[in-house]
Amino acid sequence: MKYNFTLIFIFSAFLMHAQIGINWSDEIPISESGNSSPVVRVLEDGTPVIIFGESGDIYFTKRVNNQFTEPRVLQTASTVDPFIYGFAGIDMATFGNEIFIVMENWTTGTHVIHSTNGGDTFSDPVNLFDPEQGKWTIFPSIDVDDQGNPVVSVLYENIDETEAVYYVISSDDGGISYNSPVIANELADGQYVCECCPSDLYVDGDITYLIFRNNNNNQRDTWIAKSDNNNLSFDVSTDIDETDWMLNACPVSSPNISSMLGDSLIGVWMSGAFGPTRIYCNSIDQNSMEIGSLIEMPLSGSGVQRNPDVAGGDGNVCVVWDESGIPDTNRDIIFAFSHEGSANLTYNLTNLTQKMGVQRSPSIAYNNEVFHLVYKDESGLVYREGMVGEISSLPFADLDESKIRIVQNPAIGNKIEIAFDESLTYSNYRIQLLDLSSQLVHEWSSQMMQESNKLSLSISGVSFGVYILNIESGDWAWSQKVIIE
Repeated sequence: MKYNFTLIFIFSAFLMHAQIGINWSDEIPISESGNSSPVVRVLEDGTPVIIFGESGDIYFTKRVNNQFTEPRVLQTASTVDPFIYGFAGIDMATFGNEIFIVMENWTTGTHVIHSTNGGDTFSDPVNLFDPEQGKWTIFPSIDVDDQGNPVVSVLYENIDETEAVYYVISSDDGGISYNSPVIANELADGQYVCECCPSDLYVDGDITYLIFRNNNNNQRDTWIAKSDNNNLSFDVSTDIDETDWMLNACPVSSPNISSMLGDSLIGVWMSGAFGPTRIYCNSIDQNSMEIGSLIEMPLSGSGVQRNPDVAGGDGNVCVVWDESGIPDTNRDIIFAFSHEGSANLTYNLTNLTQKMGVQRSPSIAYNNEVFHLVYKDESGLVYREGMVGEISSLPFADLDESKIRIVQNPAIGNKIEIAFDESLTYSNYRIQLLDLSSQLVHEWSSQMMQESNKLSLSISGVSFGVYILNIESGDWAWSQKVIIE
């Protein structure tokens, strides 16, 4: 049936509404270098600690009296001669005031250094195990259980980068020594995993969850494996990725995992199954290992999304990634936030950087209602702190029909055109149609601004009635009642 839609805008009704969101600090410069694998974690007292790689060295800094210390080379790490890439090679985990840093070296294996005093000093490297002749361990990740015992995952393969599996190696004595490695991906489809993608760990008590990219005859989807016997074996594996990306090449990307709400975890990853790479996530029940509904993150333009990370707890969850247009001349850091688990992630997207140049490689951590974010930009490495709390969507005080107006009313062709004043520069508008009880009816995402600062929105299939059309863009919101008949 073809409907005739008539939109009548009754009056401008600016909604000054408070909602739970993230209040971000300004950027804090960390280093003019830091090109490789930045990682941020948090000590028990809320102090953020950061590591990054530069010219084959690992640098460390932490916040002291609201300032970050001058990044220093970890000399104990330098004895390993670590291999550090732009996206992997080092990782960090914290427990109370303790810090564990894991690093790789193709020829000598995987090593861990340990600090018991918040990073003031670090131990000599401990070698996890000696690889067999002709094989190596790469792309380590690390987490710590509730007894302060580190758990490490590595990609274990031959030097031809074939026959790859994921090993998990755990310690029972606080990292002094390590147990024999255990294969974690045995129950995933096929025999081998992606030969060039790091994994990630989440440890809860004596239960370990490993998220990894599988490789079943070039189907490179994302799985989670579970061990509930102190890493003696991984007896459950679940495919959380319905995109089923077929790729006869290396995607060079890491999935990540975090706690979220109650007994739920969230996994996030990159997939190019349907064209340019996009960011996806899914929830999983820690007990039953049942997955939720696949979530695809909206794309603000025609470009690509890469390098996702996720952190959360207590219902708060934040997914970050870098996103670029085509051509790939600029990249920005995008974050999605929800106060209710993964339910509303796609409704709360913000471009954190909105500037020229390349912003990339975000790393995020969460502790006690605060998110800690580090990423690389044209000036070096920067840090931002995001505090969870009430935020307000504040409209322009003088916003009127000259700022935003409906081009044609009634609408023609089941579409509505909205014209924006040139002062309202396009920046990933969030456009929603709400009913009078503020429940979401429809949302338009990935809208492209036409010439003359116009957006064209399809309203096909929307039922008759009175609604609120809401447009938000960072620091302002505009709302009007609308009748569709």
